[in-house]
Amino acid sequence: GDLPHFVWLTNREISIGTNQPTLFFHPFYFNPINMDDVMNHAMPAVGAAIGLFALGVCNDQLPGLLGQDWLGFMSPHLAAVAATLWLMPSAPVSQPKNVVGGHLIVGATGWLVAQSGMFGDWAGTVSFVLAMMGMGMADAVHPAALAMAAGGDDMMGIISPGMTGAAVLLAVHHVWFNHVKPVLDGHTKSA
Repeated sequence: GDLPHFVWLTNREISIGTNQPTLFFHPFYFNPINMDDVMNHAMPAVGAAIGLFALGVCNDQLPGLLGQDWLGFMSPHLAAVAATLWLMPSAPVSQPKNVVGGHLIVGATGWLVAQSGMFGDWAGTVSFVLAMMGMGMADAVHPAALAMAAGGDDMMGIISPGMTGAAVLLAVHHVWFNHVKPVLDGHTKSA
């Protein structure tokens, strides 16, 4: 008839030890959906998406408003920065010192290596290794920043788009965890 064609099996038929009927294809058979878990996993993704949206707005609007065409806020590696900030907010790699310091070290190292002109096709690798050592020595480790290690010929590349984008993400991260998340936590906890 008009009813969907579900396959009902007993747990014994699928070898898990009891004889209760089960909808065979149910993806949450072993662990029922817990809405607190859903919210705890969805909220970091929503926060990171808002951070990435803020990057897009800044990238589209600020260079023209400030008259600084070199200023940029978008880089593919900033998605990894956002994931790090929202999934591991208390980790050392998510602290402002590490995020900004890591980007500064990587940007400066990449620019210096590119300016030296000594490494040819190996410039990106040399920059990566030196930046990684520099982050460790400065105790400002932020692995996502290393994606910018290839460097460039323009000194403004030291701060844009890596550090400017990271700064926007840090600002949104601060607002999210200090103002938005506490309000949402008050409404998402089950009684």
